Amino acid sequence: MEISTIVIWVAYFISLYLITFWLLVFLEKGSKDLAKGPLTYFPFISITVPAYNEEKTIKKTIDSLLNLNYPKDKYEILVVNDGSTDKTKDIVLDLAKKHSIINLINQTNHGKGSALNHAIRKSKGEFFVCLDADSTIENDALLKMLPHFDDPSVAAVLPRIKVAEGSSNFIRRLQWFEYTNTFFYKKLMSNIDCVHVTPGPFALYKKDILIKVGYFDEHNLTEDLEMAFKLQKSNYKIIQLLDVNVYTNTPQNMKQFYKQRNRWYKGSFSNVINYRHMVFNRKYGEFGLLQMPMILISAFLSIIVFSIIGYYYFFKPIYKSIHNLSFINFNIEKISEIGFKTPLYYLFIYPLLVFFIWCIVLYQLLTGKKQRW
Repeated sequence: MEISTIVIWVAYFISLYLITFWLLVFLEKGSKDLAKGPLTYFPFISITVPAYNEEKTIKKTIDSLLNLNYPKDKYEILVVNDGSTDKTKDIVLDLAKKHSIINLINQTNHGKGSALNHAIRKSKGEFFVCLDADSTIENDALLKMLPHFDDPSVAAVLPRIKVAEGSSNFIRRLQWFEYTNTFFYKKLMSNIDCVHVTPGPFALYKKDILIKVGYFDEHNLTEDLEMAFKLQKSNYKIIQLLDVNVYTNTPQNMKQFYKQRNRWYKGSFSNVINYRHMVFNRKYGEFGLLQMPMILISAFLSIIVFSIIGYYYFFKPIYKSIHNLSFINFNIEKISEIGFKTPLYYLFIYPLLVFFIWCIVLYQLLTGKKQRW
C-alpha cells in the first residue's frame, strides 16, 4: 500500500471520528446560549482599542463603544496609539475632547501585545475588554456578556465575529461563510471547555485573572491564541456566545488574506509547540486530550497532503522528464525527434517556480520576525 493511500485513509478516519464526536456534542448540549438573568450590579469596565495607523476605521469603532447600552460612568475607553504615523492620534484627541470617558495612551511602536499590557496597567476596571480598531460592537453586548461571569471559574466571554458590511468580492464572501461555520463550531467547543483562542474583537476578561496568568505575550505572533492557552493551562473557562455580535473588517484581496492566515497558522503551530506539555494531558480535560492534538495533527496532515500533491503533480513529472533527457545526453534538440509526451514547461518553468516558492517559504520560516498587526 502506497504512503499516499495510507495518509488518505488516516485523514478519512480522523475526519469521521471528529464529525461523529462533534455531532454527539451538538445533540447532547445544543448550540444555544444559556439563558442568564439581568445584571444585579454594573461593574466598572475598561475597554481598550489598540491602534496602529487606523485613521480610516478608528472613529467608527469608538462611536460603537460610545453607543453601548451601559451606564457611561461605569466604563472607560482606552485607546492605545502604538506609534501610528497617520492621523489616528488626532482623530482620537478630537473625540476625547467631546467625551470624557475616552483616554488616549501613546507609546512607541511595540506591537499589539505591548499595547494591551500597557492598557491593563493603566486601566481602572474590574473587567477588561479588547476591541480591534477595525471592528464595531452591538450596543447590548455588555449586558448579555457580563451575566456569564456568575461562575467564578469563567475567565473570558467571547462574542460571535461577523464580517462587516462592505465590498462583497469573492474573498469576503468566502470569509463570511467561514466565520459562520467557525463560530458555530467554537460554540460546540465552548460546551466542553475547548476554546483555544480569544479573538481581538471584544473579548471580555476578568482583569485580575489576566494579571494572574502573566499578561499578554508581547513577542507572540498570535497573542490572543496564546492567552487562551494560558487560561486553559490554569483551568479557567472560556465561554463563546452566539447571541452577541461584533463586526470586523476582513482582508479584501489575496495579499491581505495570505498575510493574515500566514500569521494565524504560524502562531497556532508555534504556540502548540510551546505548550506541548498539554497535548494528551488529562489534567487539561478535553482541551488537552482533543483540541491540542487536533491543532498539531491538522498542521502535520496539511504538510503531508501538500507534499503528496507536490510529489505527484510537480516533482514526479519533473524527475521523469529529466530521466528521459538522460537517455539523449540532455540534448534538447532531439526532443522533437523522439516525441516527448511531457510538456516542455515541466522541464523549465515548474522547477524554477517551485524553487522560487520554497525559497520564499524557507526565508520566512528562518527569519521568523514578528508581524505586529
